[in-house]
Amino acid sequence: MSNDNSDLKLKISPRQLEDAVCYAPLQDAVMAVSPPGTAKSTIMHRAARRMGYTYRALYTATMEASDVRLPYVEDGPEGIKLANWAVNPLIPLQALASRYPKDKHFLVNLDDFPHSAPSVMRPFVRSIYGDGSERVIAEYPILDRVRFVLTGNRESDRAGSNRLDTYIANRLVIFEIEPDVDEWVTGALNGFTMPVFDEGYAEMRARINKAVASGLPDEIIAYPKWTKQVYNFSTETRSFMSPRSLEQLGRFIRAYETAGLSDEIIAAVAAGTLGDAEGMKFMAFRKLRDKLPDVSAILRGEDVPLPGSTEILFILVTSIIRAAKTEHVKACAKFLQRLAETNTSDGQPVGIEVSAYFAHECFSGSATALREVRRQPELLKWIQKNGRYFTG
Repeated sequence: MSNDNSDLKLKISPRQLEDAVCYAPLQDAVMAVSPPGTAKSTIMHRAARRMGYTYRALYTATMEASDVRLPYVEDGPEGIKLANWAVNPLIPLQALASRYPKDKHFLVNLDDFPHSAPSVMRPFVRSIYGDGSERVIAEYPILDRVRFVLTGNRESDRAGSNRLDTYIANRLVIFEIEPDVDEWVTGALNGFTMPVFDEGYAEMRARINKAVASGLPDEIIAYPKWTKQVYNFSTETRSFMSPRSLEQLGRFIRAYETAGLSDEIIAAVAAGTLGDAEGMKFMAFRKLRDKLPDVSAILRGEDVPLPGSTEILFILVTSIIRAAKTEHVKACAKFLQRLAETNTSDGQPVGIEVSAYFAHECFSGSATALREVRRQPELLKWIQKNGRYFTG
């Protein structure tokens, strides 16, 4: 597969980071890394202003483990001693909701997080990822009106950063920031004024939430089928492909496409979730969406020309599986047979493996509306010719 994403960078500017924070899915924490002095914390504050959030920074680099949670012993029933946790009142917990105005949302920046001791980082892990029922500090739920972001320097900056444990990094979407001359000059000419509240933000946030709730994009589901892996763990890279990071990337694509953000920012998300190399590979795969045939026409049973590309066919089949209903059984049986007969321009077969994927989903997988495909006459022809590729 040729990579025609050479114009995309894996680093984003401070202004792009501001957009990335504003429009990120609510359950995911964004982390910005860059050399010292590149205004990461200021950008987080700017994003909070645009969203109408109250900004709060927790300088984790100066914390000790006991500043996050402190064990103590209390008396239990029948003289039994029970272990419990005391927590820092600066951390916004649901139990402390009375301290926070009911109409306020908060953006909490774990500032210089990579500079923290591992014993400080680890208690925060469960607070920075997931919805309100999952996010906890020492089993105390985080206030549901809180979003977390993180900032820090890279290991290569020799600024005292520690390498994140892989299980922590895999819960974050990590953006690498590169200052932009034009952005800085424009800001300097304007006196680096803070942005005002975006009156349309609540409406945009509702649209983003709806898009994220609609499920993962087709290309996220098709990509592991094409690469034949859903996990590509490496201790050598900051980010790596996993079921969790693929889901994160899918949520960000839904959110950022809804907000109208550029492919450059989505490419940075792909790098920050899957790793640089895998991220660029995914972006090249994603670009093939533009070459998809008309799914609606296929579901009507029309003889739409099928592309001679395995990558596109995997995305196409995923789209059809998600769109098809029971009334499309005959059209999908016809499509199954045509899919297996698809060749490249020079006559090389490319559709057989993809047709086996489609058959599996129709027979016993997610395409429950298409179970009756097995009773269609086209299926017998497909089994006679291609049954050996079917695995169940």
